[in-house]
Amino acid sequence: MVRTSVVNSIHIELILFNSVILIGDTQVLKPRSRVLAIHKGWEYLYFDDKEGEFTKYSLFSRPLPQPIIWENVDINIENKTPFIKVNHVKINGLSTAATFQVGSNMIIDNESRTKHFRQLLAQL
Repeated sequence: MVRTSVVNSIHIELILFNSVILIGDTQVLKPRSRVLAIHKGWEYLYFDDKEGEFTKYSLFSRPLPQPIIWENVDINIENKTPFIKVNHVKINGLSTAATFQVGSNMIIDNESRTKHFRQLLAQL
């Protein structure tokens, strides 16, 4: 049975960096986000042009571990109505490849990789 997603109201304060809001169905959803966050204090006025290269950091090229599905799952789905109904949704924020969906999908594969740098003088 095909179902229709119905949302009466939705309030979202903030959505950032490849996040997804989806009302309805999809087959495959693969949001991705790669972030280099460089925070320098006033003491470090020089920025290296190569600091922003993802290839310099193995974090961005390593394969992500995938869960191993080792058990069979028997599932029986009975949709009693042709609708997925939601009255009200309030979301403070979605960030960095997050997903909010009212509907169905076959595959969802979110990925977020973040490398933070902080170059600050030690407090004396």
